[in-house]
Amino acid sequence: MQLVGDVERQLVVTIASCAVGLAFLVSRVVITGDYEYWFLAWNVFLAFIPWLISAWLLAKKTLGASKWIWLICWLLFLPNTFYLATDVIHLAYIQSSATENAATFLSDPDVSIVLLDSVIVLLGAWVGWFLGVASLRHIHKTLSTRFSRVKTAVIIGLITLASSYAIYLGRILRLNSWELATNPLSLVDEIVGSISDQRAFGITMLFFVMISIVYWSVDILLFSGERPKAQRSTAKK
Repeated sequence: MQLVGDVERQLVVTIASCAVGLAFLVSRVVITGDYEYWFLAWNVFLAFIPWLISAWLLAKKTLGASKWIWLICWLLFLPNTFYLATDVIHLAYIQSSATENAATFLSDPDVSIVLLDSVIVLLGAWVGWFLGVASLRHIHKTLSTRFSRVKTAVIIGLITLASSYAIYLGRILRLNSWELATNPLSLVDEIVGSISDQRAFGITMLFFVMISIVYWSVDILLFSGERPKAQRSTAKK
């Protein structure tokens, strides 16, 4: 089945990318003796959860009552995938390491560590966004069996917008999905307070535009020929 093949290929890409990233992390520990970027392993694990949920939902093909609950769980974890792009802020120390003379900076032995750190963080972002786009595509295909193409596209847009706002909550306000269950009142207060924060709008729109560009580019390039049976039958009516 094509469905099984697609999921298997996505899993192979993810495992291969994680293996390379782990090798780089281990190399960094051997070279520097510190574990500074091992938090990326946890972030990637969190990014893997929505992919697992969406792959399971896609395999079920239809959305029953219980599966809508899983869809909500998926929505809560989806921002963890695209959130990995914000880990580039941990590379900010590069600016303090650089000198006005670029040649001097590039000849510094520490520049190799800076470049290794950059590759590690960017690889983590790649894994997260790959899982995010793949997971979003799973849900897109699942929803398309129930709704029209336009309605499905609107829902995907709203999901992307919600995920972008969640990235703001996670990176700027340092909130996470668990607080919805452990500290809901505080979470609501933070959300209400963010309404007047200009950064909330700016960061949300920044990621909304970027995620939308990446997702719909992939959709057009790789999946433009696909039309679910439900949509074909709707078009004939």
